[in-house]
Amino acid sequence: FGVTFTFIVFLLFTFYIFMQFDTLSFVSAPVRHSLVTNNRVVSDEPAISSNPEEMKKARETVSKTPSTPFRRVDLENTSTEPLPSTSHGYGEDLRENQAKEDQTNSEIFSTFVSKSETEKTFAFTPSVPSQAWVQKNVKKVLRFLNSTQPRSTDWRRVNELTQIKTYFSNRADVIYTGIPKSGCTNWKFTILRLERLFWEEKPTPKVHYIINTISISSILRRHPFADLSGKYTFTVIRNPWTRIVSGYNDKFSPDRFHKWQGGHVSMEILQRFRNPNITIRDVLKHGLRPTFLEFLRHLVEDEIPEINVHFQPQYNMLNLTEVRYDFIGALEHAQVQSQEIMRHFAVHGVSVPGPYDSSSDPRVERSTILAKRWFLNVPRDIVERLYEKFKLDFLLLNYTNFTDPLFPFPDTT
Repeated sequence: FGVTFTFIVFLLFTFYIFMQFDTLSFVSAPVRHSLVTNNRVVSDEPAISSNPEEMKKARETVSKTPSTPFRRVDLENTSTEPLPSTSHGYGEDLRENQAKEDQTNSEIFSTFVSKSETEKTFAFTPSVPSQAWVQKNVKKVLRFLNSTQPRSTDWRRVNELTQIKTYFSNRADVIYTGIPKSGCTNWKFTILRLERLFWEEKPTPKVHYIINTISISSILRRHPFADLSGKYTFTVIRNPWTRIVSGYNDKFSPDRFHKWQGGHVSMEILQRFRNPNITIRDVLKHGLRPTFLEFLRHLVEDEIPEINVHFQPQYNMLNLTEVRYDFIGALEHAQVQSQEIMRHFAVHGVSVPGPYDSSSDPRVERSTILAKRWFLNVPRDIVERLYEKFKLDFLLLNYTNFTDPLFPFPDTT
């Protein structure tokens, strides 16, 4: 009886794990799901209209006096006021202290976005950057790093951070480097569907765990002599200002507070700027989280290798000195460029399913408006230091500053 009971428990436990991850199936893939989907193509692009004459007139009014060869930051209108105080102490009522922090910043860093503000912000349609133009910018970044573009990629020599964030689809015969907060969830979802490792209709947090089974790091551990040379390699990046705002909202906003991801980073930031005795238990129990300004201070003061991967400079994760990319896309032009990327997939008739469509998911508009509003209230020295830390991300696609009428798009003029 004991053996039988143990065996039954084992079967139940195995079934539970199977249902949690759903990475295998005993039913053939064509029967369960077709890779051809009728969902809308992924798009994080604002719904905006073209008006070249007004765009040209507006651009002429913008002062461009760069302080470095590729300077894009105009700080004439940014705040010179000191940061709001964050010295409420480490009292017994931590929740009350957090409420005070929220109140202090609620007026300046409001998250309400009106329809009229959205329509006013997205007044122009910039041109989609060509890959020839992108490759010229890549060479500028490499010159800054005192390096040249590699003729090919030897994945065994690539650093661990890039290996972990890069994934190989055997069926599509492509390699993708996923940059957090740059639309990576949808591309991971698409690749997992292609590999028949994920069966749900929409992306869920599971994709970020299951995708690790086909990361370059994981593949090389299992197959040290795997030949990954000559594969079509692509990535998608984003304007650094909107990416910072999106990362903060995703990890620290009250309605989307991620306990295990945002919680530990919150503890780290709060220990630095409020009290070193704050624990992870305090953070999770009382919903403690950093203000936007505390978050920016944290980014400024941390060395690049120490920054959490969700906020790392994009060029650092791409590792351009060792990896040669065939395509570097802009999230701001995802709707157009995702189609171009998919043409290189070995599996045809596949689209990029997901919620990033400008008509149904206004997150990119929201991040853009909040970035324009918030950064104008951030002290100049913080903005300057942030720019210096992320300046190669700006250079990579000549991204516009939050004071530019074309923000957040790349400036291809």
